[in-house]
Amino acid sequence: ARGSAVPEGADPMGLEKLGNIARVDLGPRAGGCTFSADGQEMLVAAGSNDRALPGKATVRAGGKLILLDAPPGGYDQVKAGTTFNGEGFSVLVQPTGRDTGQMTITDVQGRQKAFNGRWVCS
Repeated sequence: ARGSAVPEGADPMGLEKLGNIARVDLGPRAGGCTFSADGQEMLVAAGSNDRALPGKATVRAGGKLILLDAPPGGYDQVKAGTTFNGEGFSVLVQPTGRDTGQMTITDVQGRQKAFNGRWVCS
């Protein structure tokens, strides 16, 4: 993931299966979380022990990995649910139960798309 913008011509509402994320740098980690819907990993997030640092996440759109930032709060904030921001869109992840959650994508026009799935942190 080199940038936070959706590739030209791609729709942020159409997030894709993550696939190989080996080259993604989510920074220092105290732990990480994964959001999956219908058996597909759609977002991976991490945060450090330092609450002054932002969490990071990655998603895939238009065939490209996109790096997103959360407000400061470290891993505790990521795990509790937060908004990850990219250029022209944001992704809100909220836990809804044990290992379950909802992910809502919002673009600059205010369009939203929500997914129910699994929010698993370790």
